[in-house]
Formats: sequence, C-alpha cells, structure tokens
Amino acid sequence: MRKARVVRRKAPLRARAGCPASDTILLFAKTRERLARLTDELRIALALVVVDELSYDEAAARLNIPMTALYARLAAAREAVRAMIADDERPRAVAAE
Repeated sequence: MRKARVVRRKAPLRARAGCPASDTILLFAKTRERLARLTDELRIALALVVVDELSYDEAAARLNIPMTALYARLAAAREAVRAMIADDERPRAVAAE
C-alpha cells in the first residue's frame, strides 16, 4: 500500500507581509481601484491603448471617435490617475482622541 503524499501549500501571497509579491498584489489592487473610479469613456480608452496595446489609430477606430477625442480622453484619464495617486500619497490627519 502506498503512503499518501503530503502536499504543503504555501500561505496565500496576501498573507506574507513584506514579500515583494505582496507589494505587487497591493499595487495591482490599488491600480484596479483607481481605474474603476474613472468614467467608462476614460477607462475604455486607456485600457485599449495601455492594456490591449492598440495604436492610437486602432483605438480611435475601435471607439469610432476622432483621434483628437482619443487624445483628450487619454490625457484626462492619465491626469485623473495621477491625481488619485497624489491623493493616496498625501498624509492624512489623525483625529484627536
């Protein structure tokens, strides 16, 4: 009769504090949260160019909008994400007890 093999599973990445992978997961979660806060127009334009790696021509064609409108949406999306990052990094006031 064969012995059952014991498989040791590692703790989930989110449970390992200080692990570089945990930092990556946290950064990914924050990025998803920030993108979710964008309007659909901005999020879709940014996703087509950054995630799907479409050229500006291809993204504008896919959205059926002029190239200038795509430029405006991308600029607005990038500025909104920058503002969210700056806001997240701003020190918070702690309420006095």
